[in-house]
Amino acid sequence: MFYICKIKNKHMKYEYKTKVLSFAEIDNLIERLYTDGNYTMSLFIVLASATSASAKDILRLKWKDIINKNGITIDITQSAEIVFTSYVKDYIINCYNSISPNSTSTNIFLSRKHTCYSIQRMNVMLKKLIVKYNLDLNTISTNTFRLIGKANRREISHI
Repeated sequence: MFYICKIKNKHMKYEYKTKVLSFAEIDNLIERLYTDGNYTMSLFIVLASATSASAKDILRLKWKDIINKNGITIDITQSAEIVFTSYVKDYIINCYNSISPNSTSTNIFLSRKHTCYSIQRMNVMLKKLIVKYNLDLNTISTNTFRLIGKANRREISHI
């Protein structure tokens, strides 16, 4: 477990610390989610950690955007190409085969009602993981894994 320091507000003179998971803990969580059949959530965490892309960008991905691709292009302030490692490519294919979607043109992150998950819904689902998997976190959100991806850039060489 390590901490990332952030300044809360440029007008305030203090910093606060946000507790985040270590890379080993993320790896363990991804493996446990996949083993439990929660392929969608495990794939979200892999993509968020490996790309550091925003939840909005990840949630709107379709299978055709990532299946058999070397990377994705995300429009942040300017277009950024994010290259997948072989681990991420293999993980995407494993999740695709496990989920077995009707078409590659469907969204990856679909609910049972076949609508794309919202960021708010993903946050609710992530909060349930704290209890279910006994994570040492006070809070968790879609940005948690984005921060981890940036902080663990050196360690994520296999993701």
